[in-house]
Amino acid sequence: MKKILLLIFLFALVFSCYKVEADQFINEFYEHVNIIRESKNLVALKPYRNIEQVAESYSGVIAENGRIDHNALTEFEFSALCTNFDVPVATLLEILASCPDDYLPYQVFLLFLLSEPHKAALLDPRGRFIGAGYTTKNGYKFFTAYIMIGEK
Repeated sequence: MKKILLLIFLFALVFSCYKVEADQFINEFYEHVNIIRESKNLVALKPYRNIEQVAESYSGVIAENGRIDHNALTEFEFSALCTNFDVPVATLLEILASCPDDYLPYQVFLLFLLSEPHKAALLDPRGRFIGAGYTTKNGYKFFTAYIMIGEK
């Protein structure tokens, strides 16, 4: 585990000299997730655009509210959001974070590793797909990721 974190840290130092655009940011976040999953002999999570759209939408909601909230939408509203993007609600594990806007992908990833529930979601052996998104507001990044368990 320490070797993986050291590799992630060194990788991030090399690339910390530039501002990461949204798609690149999300793709680098996925790379960090899959490095740790593969080190635990877990299958790599495949990005899934429909889940990314749910994550982007939810990030917008929590950014508007100005705080992390796993219940920012009612169950009915969240179900409708997922249905709109053809994503089954019951298969999603949710992880949320807010951080300064200048945080890089590895820093957001490390926030999740430091939280046992978020780490458990990232390393859930049933995970097959991932979708993430963020919204920036007032100097903060409101980040949402969903892990889909099982098949589409």
